[in-house]
Amino acid sequence: MNYGYVRESENLSENNQLLAIQEYGVDESCIYKDRRNESEAYHVLLDKIQSGDSVILSSIDCLGNSYEDVINEWKTITKEHETAIILLDMQLPDTAKALNGQFVSELVLDVLNYVEKNRREFRRQRQMKGINAATVRGCEIRPEVEDRHQGIPESERSLRARRADGHSGGG
Repeated sequence: MNYGYVRESENLSENNQLLAIQEYGVDESCIYKDRRNESEAYHVLLDKIQSGDSVILSSIDCLGNSYEDVINEWKTITKEHETAIILLDMQLPDTAKALNGQFVSELVLDVLNYVEKNRREFRRQRQMKGINAATVRGCEIRPEVEDRHQGIPESERSLRARRADGHSGGG
């Protein structure tokens, strides 16, 4: 049986995900939907799926907010439930149709792990280059935002906050 899972997020609209999953052939009654920061429908889906089923996702982002969340949920679906995952936005082998679905699933997981580690390392390197370039230009790098208020009297901070909210300074 094919099931779909939709999880609205900053990068994923519910309507686009629904359309993609329905175009894949999943009946609307078999599509489980969660809003941001929810997981009720996902847990209902986990209770529903059985060995040999497939879970169709428009994007791997549906499985979690962090890399660790995605890995844990991938393992839950593919190993504990022995269910295939089909990602519509990635050209990956369909683990449901592969000769050895478990091997393909593990391979995909390893590739995703490698990509995520490289992405994090690349981001860290870019941040370091930016910090170094700013330091060379003479910019002061302050780790805490609260330091920018140091030396400003409380009454002035309060006035600035009211003005930022659209209130005039006239009291």
